[in-house]
This record gives sequence, structure tokens and C-alpha cells, in this order.
Amino acid sequence: MPEVVDISQRHKQDMTDVIASLLPVSQNQKYDAQALAVAVDGAIIRAQFDRTPEAALSSIDRIQKALLGMSK
Repeated sequence: MPEVVDISQRHKQDMTDVIASLLPVSQNQKYDAQALAVAVDGAIIRAQFDRTPEAALSSIDRIQKALLGMSK
């Protein structure tokens, strides 16, 4: 169903754009946002399997801190 793919792609791009807008301005801002968007997708899946968000939120926090610490 091509229309579902289109909706999903727009949603993923919108999510990445929002993440980018929350990051500090840098040369890597676009790439950091893309990486964090992938991590968010993984965290969503983890939370669904665990049936609780705590582990997923903790993981995404660690990823965000590591990524932003390395990209300065």
C-alpha cells in the first residue's frame, strides 16, 4: 500500500525534523537527529516488548548523551 509507505515516510521525516530542532546547532545536527530518530524507533519497540517505558527511556537517554558528547 503505497499511501501507507508515504504516510510513514512523512512521519519519520517530521520526527527527525523535530529532533533536529531540539539539538544544539552544529555541523552534525542533521546526522545526530537521524541517528537519534533511529534510536527512538528502537526505544519504541523496546517499550512495547517490555510493556513499560523505563528501560527504553533510560537507553535513549544514554544514547543521546553519548552521541552529543561525541559530536561536539
